[in-house]
Amino acid sequence: MPTLDQHQSNLFAKLLSMGDPSSGKSGALTSLVKAGYKMAILDYDNGLDSLKNYVMKECPDKAKNVHFVTLQDKWKPGAQGAMIDGIPTAFSRGVKLMDNWSKANGADEDLGKPGNFGPEWIFVLDSLTFFSDACYDYFDAMNPGCKDKRQIYGLAQEALANIFDLLMSNEFKCHVIVNAHLSYQNDEMGVMRKGFARSIGQALNTRISSWFNGAVLFESVGTGQNVKKQMRLTTNGIVELRNPAPFKLTGDSRPIDTALADYFKAVLS
Repeated sequence: MPTLDQHQSNLFAKLLSMGDPSSGKSGALTSLVKAGYKMAILDYDNGLDSLKNYVMKECPDKAKNVHFVTLQDKWKPGAQGAMIDGIPTAFSRGVKLMDNWSKANGADEDLGKPGNFGPEWIFVLDSLTFFSDACYDYFDAMNPGCKDKRQIYGLAQEALANIFDLLMSNEFKCHVIVNAHLSYQNDEMGVMRKGFARSIGQALNTRISSWFNGAVLFESVGTGQNVKKQMRLTTNGIVELRNPAPFKLTGDSRPIDTALADYFKAVLS
């Protein structure tokens, strides 16, 4: 029987990284690249520009440590607006890459099973929000005769819950960061307006943070020329956060340029 000093939280960080668009979630990964971590990123936002620019500026010698696959379904104009062109595959391809990061599943190289990557690697889902949209589109296409869309929501929510179970399990042996945009809604009691990681449906949104051993918020503070971006560690009354190393990660926030490296160092030491 293991003792508390052998708890798996000392081996792998499983982090929910939340924030509004352009709050710095993707660019903040730079500090982890600088620290020597390798990354495999499922890019559903097609928004790794900031990460590329910062890495090429601050640690270009480590750019080859960052692997990514951009996953987006094709769209076309339709009679009632834009519609998916053909069968949506972005969700299913991403799930296959979670099992095996290989050329057969759409990657440019064969890295093996992310669940066996080990402590040198970080598996990044960027972002949960667009991954969830792709999940809904997939199940909608797989059930063309379904007239009650609540059934599609139910199937998609169950699939996402299973994905969380996979990524957060002790058998998925690498670090995990899931980036998510925010959905502002009443809490599960229907009382207070709060911010939750946005996926599919308000009910699932309120549950998402429970899968993770850490949850942080990227935000912009100040006005005009004095705006700065930071990673918040403590709850601000709107978004509930979780700091698994409160005696090492002290204070309310960390500057964005070192925030995630500080977090990993504290949580894993």
